[in-house]
Amino acid sequence: MYSWSDEFLWFQQAHALGFSVHSAGIDQVFEHGHKTLELAYVEKGSLEHHINGQTLVLNPGDYYIVDYGVTHSYKRIGSGKLLVQNLLFHPKFLDRSLEGIRSFDEMMNAYLLRFCYRSLNVSPTGITLHDDDGQIGTLVKSILAEFKAQNYGYLEFIRCSLVALLILTMRKISKQDTTPTQSPEIRQMVSYIESHYKDNLELSQFSRELGYSVPHLSRKFSQEVGMGFMEYVQTIRLEHACRLLQSTDLPINRIAAEIGYENIKHFNALFKRKLSLTPREFRKIHKQQ
Repeated sequence: MYSWSDEFLWFQQAHALGFSVHSAGIDQVFEHGHKTLELAYVEKGSLEHHINGQTLVLNPGDYYIVDYGVTHSYKRIGSGKLLVQNLLFHPKFLDRSLEGIRSFDEMMNAYLLRFCYRSLNVSPTGITLHDDDGQIGTLVKSILAEFKAQNYGYLEFIRCSLVALLILTMRKISKQDTTPTQSPEIRQMVSYIESHYKDNLELSQFSRELGYSVPHLSRKFSQEVGMGFMEYVQTIRLEHACRLLQSTDLPINRIAAEIGYENIKHFNALFKRKLSLTPREFRKIHKQQ
């Protein structure tokens, strides 16, 4: 049966490090939730997973991701022995600037990973995912081995492996596999934005140059890039702001101006909304690393 003392120690470890692993060979885990993200990989046996009012059957090589605070349970089915490898982690484990993130979609949309959540066919949380080529299982095993051995740099190794695991998962369910690549017009826009992000960029200037109406070009950009025109401009600007905050001692108002924001209050509010940290907090965290 499920051991709550093990669960308490497991949670303590995840809270202290931002990450923990747990091999569960028990037949039933009652309904519970975590103040972390959870990724569970079925190594042996089969189980029924109960989440969001659904019952899903998982077999060896299947895995699932549970979001913050979502309750779920599972029980073994069939006669084979059950072994589930669980990875618990806070977004801050991937990067300390993700301290305030409390959901999977927020984490994947953060500037560090910049994987547009809306480009997915389905949400990866609460569904059964399939390790068709064995890459996920290989990463899970390497993470488990590193966590057990705890050799020098093991947390950095795990962090890199976990990012790779998440990106591979996103690829599995991304619309990018079934939709065309960006058109020449949108590639031209993206290239120009990335080179001229400091300028006062407006969609109307591109619509005139490319011969499209503003509404049509807006829809086309969103469909091909995965986010709106102004959101993309803001994303590029904030990426540069983060690099300057990490690598220089420039005053924050100077950094805001460097990336195209003369209004420091607007810059601070945008930064806080996008990264859940103020620019000052972001700099402090990375200066301490």
